[in-house]
Amino acid sequence: MKTMNKNCIALIAAVLLPAVLLGCGSTAPKAEKKNYYNPNKSEPVKVMAMDFDASNNVKVEKFRKAVGYIKNGSSIQFNEIDFGKGSRTVVVEAATQANGGKVEVRLGDASGKLLATVPVVKTGKWDNWQQFPAPLSEKVKGKQKVTLVFVGGGGFLFNVKSLEVK
Repeated sequence: MKTMNKNCIALIAAVLLPAVLLGCGSTAPKAEKKNYYNPNKSEPVKVMAMDFDASNNVKVEKFRKAVGYIKNGSSIQFNEIDFGKGSRTVVVEAATQANGGKVEVRLGDASGKLLATVPVVKTGKWDNWQQFPAPLSEKVKGKQKVTLVFVGGGGFLFNVKSLEVK
């Protein structure tokens, strides 16, 4: 019994001690934040929904690489999306087996200027992704803070995979 305990202690020390001394897990650098801009302004910029900077009442669904559990009044915010020299259209990639709802694209925070309203209709499944385009109310230029506000009836509305500005 004592030999087994000594072997276990030696094994634990051999595995854990180097990790503690090297600081594994405690001082690891944070993941680099993605900047959503396109140096070639003629190409659209696609923002993955799960890369938001702030959120209200949503969950990241890593296995779908999307934002889900979206209800009426939920929102996600991106601190910097580059609209380049001027974008006129947004495209939301979404899926729902429910009745859907709308995505309000707002400048700044959730009560900011309404740039577009994107209707999202039933796609049949929570991961049957479709693109839903809408025109911007005005040409938007440069780097902007953008908030997506989700509007609809009761229950879960839809999942969102991405936002594209063109």
